[in-house]
Amino acid sequence: MGFLSFCSTAISSVCSSIGSALSSFASGLGPVLSTIATHLPKLGEALGQFANNFLQAVGILKPDEDVKQLGERALQAAQEGITPEKFDDFDDYVETLRNFEIDPDKAKNRNDVERLVVGLGVGSFGLEQKFEAAPGSLSAIWLLPVANPEFFTVSRMDSLLQQGKLSGDIFGYLERKLSAGDAYRMADSMAETLASTSGIESKQELFTALEQAKDNWHSINDSVDNIDKE
Repeated sequence: MGFLSFCSTAISSVCSSIGSALSSFASGLGPVLSTIATHLPKLGEALGQFANNFLQAVGILKPDEDVKQLGERALQAAQEGITPEKFDDFDDYVETLRNFEIDPDKAKNRNDVERLVVGLGVGSFGLEQKFEAAPGSLSAIWLLPVANPEFFTVSRMDSLLQQGKLSGDIFGYLERKLSAGDAYRMADSMAETLASTSGIESKQELFTALEQAKDNWHSINDSVDNIDKE
């Protein structure tokens, strides 16, 4: 059974409120990430911490900023008509969010899952803008550190991002829905990059890490399935 079978679509409307820039995220990976954070909160917290470190490393967030805070600011700003598509430059949008005055009453009535997922959506859009990637193509990068956090560290993910190796169908790969040829090409492309930038000893190390990620993703599927049946 695929992961999307468990996903709530409630988060889709929340993400969509940020504007058209997050439309593909809202209909695709947003619900997946929301399901993980809701049903498996420890994984959600780990993902939030990874996102903080990663978005800080690539310059989307400042060192003292938090992805949940980014999500809260984006949600409240959107209610005032401040959305990404109103800006020619993503950095200008984020700077406007930094200067936006948060309403604490609105904030206390919102849950952390919404903040996290919207923050990840805004972060994904920012990465696509920064690295000139196709809209929606980087939404699934968050799944790799969820599925195999020991291997897919901030440093390795940064190397893959810098070399344009994270825009493939990661979700389809983890769900085992890619053809054998497409799956191999995606993995081989990642392995070439990490062999030259992150000191992995061989391509096989990356292939093994991805196979482990697929197995772990299947276990996450099962965990959500069991919770859903309770």
